[in-house]
Amino acid sequence: MNFKYRTTLKRSLPQEQSGPQACETEIQLHLVSWSTYQEVLSEIRRKVFIEEQGVSEKDEWDINDVHSSTKHILISCSKTSTLHVNDLHANEELNHIGTARILDGGKVGRVALLAEYRGFNLGKQLVRYATAVAIQFFDKAYLGAQIERLQFYEGLNYIAEGETFLDANIDHKMMRFTPSQKNLFNLFTQLFSDNVIRLNNATHYLPHLTQLSQISQRSIDILSRDLNKLLYSDSKVIEKLSCFARLNRFSKIRILVQSPLNKIAQYHQLVNLAKRLTSKIEMKQLEKNVDLKGEAYVLYD
Repeated sequence: MNFKYRTTLKRSLPQEQSGPQACETEIQLHLVSWSTYQEVLSEIRRKVFIEEQGVSEKDEWDINDVHSSTKHILISCSKTSTLHVNDLHANEELNHIGTARILDGGKVGRVALLAEYRGFNLGKQLVRYATAVAIQFFDKAYLGAQIERLQFYEGLNYIAEGETFLDANIDHKMMRFTPSQKNLFNLFTQLFSDNVIRLNNATHYLPHLTQLSQISQRSIDILSRDLNKLLYSDSKVIEKLSCFARLNRFSKIRILVQSPLNKIAQYHQLVNLAKRLTSKIEMKQLEKNVDLKGEAYVLYD
């Protein structure tokens, strides 16, 4: 579920501090492997947790980093050649500026953003992305927040629970994200805004399709050549589309395909769902021979 978007970052600085008030940049959020990005991820965490916060080497590094089920996130920042801002390293094409990880079961942790990039709301985007990844893979998201950061996470729809506990000699409290439709809608709309998310293959497309099915309120429109079976016969996608179709009396799914319907119907779970929910799911074949150029589209409202 990697994606990137171009934005203008803005922050207010006290008069005695130097640095950019605003700059245009492209933000990239990646799911990466520890084996490939260990040096980059470790360097960010070392600067933030060990050098800045005084966490010990023993407390910072653990076996969870190398587990195959652990998801590592890297947030990067690239600039246009017209930018000239010292603390964003304008001479570099791509800067790796933050990281987070999600453990098996949906626990978000090791959320770290380099000091010079704070104040641009990038930390919120990093946590939103980590939350989305946790929900996608584990159907839930929770974390241990430093006490001084409770308000930050509350603003991202995390709710504190339980007693205060020590982690690396720092007071923490467990917080949990409630995946209600309203919270999911806020999460994904704030994360992706009005950006067009361009995806290169079905594997990258699948989590976005699942998320759209969870946050849509009135309609989902699908345009596809033949309803890729990897996507539209996926059990989780079918479950979410079925729940959306039954959400309320206004919810509607409209599907346009290029291939003959009788050919698709031979093997397709979505077609079977449409047959069961005829008043909620409308499926038609394109009347004209439109060249989709191998592309597919999903719109939600």
